[in-house]
This record gives sequence, structure tokens and C-alpha cells, in this order.
Amino acid sequence: RSLWNNRPRVIWVPNDYETIQEAIWNSEDGDTVMVRPGLYRESIQLLEKRISLMSSEGPEETTIDATGSITAIWITGGQDSTTIIRGFTILNNTEDLYPYCIYVELSGPKIVNNILSAPNYFDQVRGGSCILGGMNTMIVRNNLIMEVGTGIETYLCWGDVSNNMMIQLRSGFHNQAILGQTLTPDFNLFWDFDRLFNQHTRLWGENNISDREPIFQDGSFRLREGSPGINQGRPNLRDPDGSRSDIGVYGGPYTY
Repeated sequence: RSLWNNRPRVIWVPNDYETIQEAIWNSEDGDTVMVRPGLYRESIQLLEKRISLMSSEGPEETTIDATGSITAIWITGGQDSTTIIRGFTILNNTEDLYPYCIYVELSGPKIVNNILSAPNYFDQVRGGSCILGGMNTMIVRNNLIMEVGTGIETYLCWGDVSNNMMIQLRSGFHNQAILGQTLTPDFNLFWDFDRLFNQHTRLWGENNISDREPIFQDGSFRLREGSPGINQGRPNLRDPDGSRSDIGVYGGPYTY
């Protein structure tokens, strides 16, 4: 093929393919699957594709609802940080035990600027996690994680968990760490939780906020003036206007 034809493509859903999974099946490494606003009832496998999966208008306009499946998005194909999941509301209200919004294994994607929730499991003794990861180097930044048993659950993971806002949880973070592990949750905001982290969590940053209520704009998850999340994200990350990153779904370099 010519160099022109080998350039990364933007594949549009539902214009080019009706479902997100069809678009992924027909994508190649380096492509972007761009999803227009709407509700998509799917459980999605990234297979071994190293792609960007993004919404065109942001998380409050575009929803992936995986109710009826164990996981909304599976990332298990050895992906690295060139794989990005960005800009969705991801729901899972499956009645089975331990549902997840995103499951990551032996991969290292970027998961940024999403809203993740499993409301059926907020009040249950046993429930799922919004993000479950094992033996990964994943980067999880600027997400809003809410209404679930455990916000993020990791086992033997490295990477970065920062700038996230986690509210209405039984447990904010479960980290089965090992000696020398470098996954240290920091610069996150926790609110309305039963416990901040599981007893197995050995590494914990000094800049997490857990005693101040987030303040949102009416009818949105954008931060209102006076919110403790404004300009309190990881210092080396910037919002598009050049200021220090906000904590939450509308902060960071990938925000809408």
C-alpha cells in the first residue's frame, strides 16, 4: 500500500460502522475510533488493537451501557499507552457479582476523562469495581468514578492513578502491592465513602483530598468556583488553558 493509505484513520461510529465493536474489528493499530453522541449498549473487546477509542463530544453526551455483561470494555491484548479510552460515560448494572466498567490485564492503556459507574453495587456488601487491573502499567487520570463497591482495584500494577474524583463508594481504592511497586495513587479527590482504601494498599500519596466535598455546576460534573478540585491535580499536568490540571473529568490535557 502507499504511504498515504498507511496513515492512521479516523473511523466514525455510527457513520462508518453502526456499533463500536464493528469499528474496532475493522481498525488497525494507530487508528482512532471516534464515537458520536448517543447510547451504545455494548460490551467491547479491544482485541490486540492499539487504537484510540474516543467520543467526539465528551462523557456527558456519549454512554456505553454494558448492563447484562460482566465488563463494558476489555483491554487484554498487550496494549501500551498509545491505546487511549477517552470521553465516555461507562455504566454496568449487571446483576451478577463483581461487574466492571473496564477490565485491564497485561496491558498499559491510558484511561482518561471518563465517567464510570455501577449503581447497583453501591450499597451491596459484595460488588464490582469501576476499573479492575492486573499486572499492568496503566495510566488512569481525570476520571469521575462513582456509585460502585470499589472505585479502582489493582493487583501487581505499576503506572499512574491521579487527578481522579471518586465519590459515593464503599471503598475508594484497593491496591494489592508488591515490594518496589510504583503505582501510588496521588492527587485524587475522594468523597462519600465507607473507607478510603483497602487494608492491602501499601503505597499512598500525600496529596489526596478526602475531607472536602466536590462542588459541581448545576446539572453537570464540571467544577464550580470554590471546588477543592480546581488547580489541584498533578503539577506536571496542565489543562488546555495552561493552568495546573483540575481534578476530575473536566481536567487535564485530554479534557473536553
